[in-house]
Amino acid sequence: ILGSTDRHTYAAAFSPDGRWLLAGTFGANTDFQCCLVDLASPEPALEEVTGHLPGSFYEPGPWDVGAAGFYVRTTADDGDHVCLARIALPDRTMTVVDAPGWDVEDNVAASADAGTVLWTVNQDGRSVLHGRRTATADDNATANENGETTVTLPSLPDGVISALTLSADGSTAALLLDSSTRPPEVTVVRLSGGETVRYVSGTRPAALAGPGRAPATEPELHHFPAKDGTPIPALLYRPAGPGPHPALLHIHGGPEGDARGAYNALFQCLLANGIAVMAPNVRGSAGYGF
Repeated sequence: ILGSTDRHTYAAAFSPDGRWLLAGTFGANTDFQCCLVDLASPEPALEEVTGHLPGSFYEPGPWDVGAAGFYVRTTADDGDHVCLARIALPDRTMTVVDAPGWDVEDNVAASADAGTVLWTVNQDGRSVLHGRRTATADDNATANENGETTVTLPSLPDGVISALTLSADGSTAALLLDSSTRPPEVTVVRLSGGETVRYVSGTRPAALAGPGRAPATEPELHHFPAKDGTPIPALLYRPAGPGPHPALLHIHGGPEGDARGAYNALFQCLLANGIAVMAPNVRGSAGYGF
């Protein structure tokens, strides 16, 4: 079934009722579309379902309640930034869920009952967690027109979230959190009361973990004007102690990609030896629009 197109095609998720297979198809990294396969059909076939919508980027996400629709990451809102939207079935209309003016990352998770949905946004190089859930009688918040309310989320360390999943009841999230002072670690986040954030793995180097060790350095976010006045963001890592310090200008690879607040052993080694690091996100960096 999935080989019946001349584009690269992959399976994304089965609908909760088992009838539909959601798939993605792409010809380039800015050219994604969503497809459905009706598994109840005598002759299941791949059918594109987002080609009639504006824009050319529709990356499939999880299903929502009762297979009534599914979530997508798309640039359809402003044509430049990746927002989160929902495609409704059977009419296949689209509703924007979150258009923050930054890129929604490839981290969109729904609970087993699809009552809770979480996603992350790349905001100036750090992952910011967002969430919504189906409103209940116990919620002390006004629901929107879709019967949803925002999820109160605990504060997380600045860093990069590279994986995200939800418990079946939507009360707990597990994520892979990579911060400037801690390499990627599995972190559990409770969304309602009790202990809110807990690291369940330990990957910190011994040089940073023990008493009397040199602490890892967190970056400062700065913006400096380009020749035409456009603000260029940059992460500045300062060594401990008084300056002046020698400095390394670190330009990330590409043509896409971006400097982010993730753990970088080279940076920490340079900082421990009194060398500052400036990591700019030059024009064309990912996360700042297509």
